[in-house]
Amino acid sequence: MLVVVLVAASTHLAADTERGLVEASESALGPGAVVVVRHEDGSPSDDGARAIATMMHADVVVVVSCGDAACDAVTLHVGGANDPVFHDRVFTFDVVDVVRERGRSLGFGLASMVPLPVKDGVEPPKVVTPPPSIVTTIPERPKDSHPPTRATLHFDLTWMASNGEGSTQGGELNGRSEFSAASSLGLSAALRESQLASVDARVTNARVGAFFGWKQRAGPFDLGFRIDALALHQVLVRHGTGETSGRWVPAADVLFESAFELSSAFAFVGYVGPEVALGSTKVTIGDATVTTLPPLRFLLGLGIRLSI
Repeated sequence: MLVVVLVAASTHLAADTERGLVEASESALGPGAVVVVRHEDGSPSDDGARAIATMMHADVVVVVSCGDAACDAVTLHVGGANDPVFHDRVFTFDVVDVVRERGRSLGFGLASMVPLPVKDGVEPPKVVTPPPSIVTTIPERPKDSHPPTRATLHFDLTWMASNGEGSTQGGELNGRSEFSAASSLGLSAALRESQLASVDARVTNARVGAFFGWKQRAGPFDLGFRIDALALHQVLVRHGTGETSGRWVPAADVLFESAFELSSAFAFVGYVGPEVALGSTKVTIGDATVTTLPPLRFLLGLGIRLSI
């Protein structure tokens, strides 16, 4: 019996693609073949892949990784449990290709890199490199190296609104850099304005901050959250007198985010969550406090994301 362990090293690989890969490779390798899937957070080294194969009593180990968020370029990194050399094959797909058919193409390609086991069991299966006329190959990676990671930058431009006394509207620009498939760090800047009828004034809220983001893939959606450490600059300008006053206030927020990806470079985004200023701002006329800008607001944002 031939046992192949499939190490899925990308969270972007669609479930239908994975199922199609398993079904097609088992069919092509014959009734004596079993393909077992194991999910890993990132691509293991060659020694790590061999260790997985040994632990799962597999003859062949295949590391599957995507070159981009849309998985339009997929690499099969294939090696025998006892072989010193791994071989790579890259598959590229068009955006319109059906995800399950992508899996079938990957499965038949995988089978072409693994010979059928010797029936008398004299020797274990060895991974072979397909002829150049059949597949597209890339230069072999050095032993024990990791595949190159794709540095991804995202830039969001959103309309932002908040509730409460002097409810505000405006816009936010933020940028983030992913340091893993699920986590990112970023910077944000936003400007919101409102009218405060009780004192006939305009209120401007400017905010700058840094944030940590986390996400999980769910079909075409990215679902997650971000936590911002902020500085708010609240400015009040009275219409009749032109009198102006303002101050800086530390703040924080927790925003629950969603992104609907139309391509690897463009997505619609939205978020909702509380923003908390660490201190209330009282509005006074003379010695009388007329109103107080609330320290707690709920934010709503809708916009677009550009990725490079």
